[in-house]
Amino acid sequence: MKKALALLLTVAMLMSMLTACGGSKPAAAPAAPAAKEDDFLNWPYKNTEILCPLAAGGGTDLAGRVLAQALTEATGKNFIVTNNTNGSGSEVYFNLADASDCSTLSFTLGSYFSGYWTGVHDSVPGEDIVPASVIQVVGTSPIFCVPANSKYNTFKDVLDDMKANPGTVRFGIPTGGINYFQGYELKNTIGFDCRFVDAAGDSEKITGMMGGTIDIGTINANQAKQYIEAGELKPLIALLPFDNDKMPEVVHGLPTFEDEGYTVPKCLVNTYYVLASSEADKEEVEQLNKLVNYVMNLDSTKEAMAKINQYVETLTYEEGQANFEGSNKSYYDVSVAAGILADARK
Repeated sequence: MKKALALLLTVAMLMSMLTACGGSKPAAAPAAPAAKEDDFLNWPYKNTEILCPLAAGGGTDLAGRVLAQALTEATGKNFIVTNNTNGSGSEVYFNLADASDCSTLSFTLGSYFSGYWTGVHDSVPGEDIVPASVIQVVGTSPIFCVPANSKYNTFKDVLDDMKANPGTVRFGIPTGGINYFQGYELKNTIGFDCRFVDAAGDSEKITGMMGGTIDIGTINANQAKQYIEAGELKPLIALLPFDNDKMPEVVHGLPTFEDEGYTVPKCLVNTYYVLASSEADKEEVEQLNKLVNYVMNLDSTKEAMAKINQYVETLTYEEGQANFEGSNKSYYDVSVAAGILADARK
């Protein structure tokens, strides 16, 4: 009996060994560990302030808040937009230049360049302040608007009045900002001989036109939409060619500068700049570029931007540096040609 049991155990052991060495499938390899979160999402600061030199409620402010929300959600850290229009926004650049790292940033337009070359602020492009990310707006255009009860029905009406009464038509602009440069450019190219009225951003331009202190202004089409629909503003012309599906229906069919044969200004409101202090570590600035490009290309961010009628494309770090340098030169060239270069910049 014991021999029989021993024999059975031996056979069972041999069968087990044959099975293991024979045709059975090899054990599955252990699953690969989950991919480690990209380093650029590991933002080092609990709180990051994004300084906006334009008033709350305007197109730039709204875009900056979409970006801040996306950065907050992606990193788990706090990105907070602070509006500061003191000195036509120049205080933003003073504060940014004094920063030592990327916990203080700015979200702005080409008005940074125009403010420097006209002497509004002294923060030198490329020396005191550097670009971290460049975001280009595509498919849309700023539009020239007038109050609904204005005597102007076409942009030509405006130009004709300026020719007959130079320096009297009031053009709403942030002093030293992009529209300021546009006004001078247009004065030299198409006879846009206006009188500048300070208005820091779209909200103040709209308020000024409705209050009778501004005769004409360039405004983000999405910001103007509700006022046009309510019969309070009248659109005259778009600065750039645009896609109907990316502009409010109320301005579809609006003529453009190109349609009317007018020279398009070189200084355009079609690029956002995320700026940092030159004192910030370069690797940190490059990390910020990757982070901004990542969040701006998320579907959720694109949907949020579409809700404010803005459609954007991001540039690589190298492309952004080239854009920054080229734009700075363009603003310098225009300021020289228009005769508005500050004495301190000569």
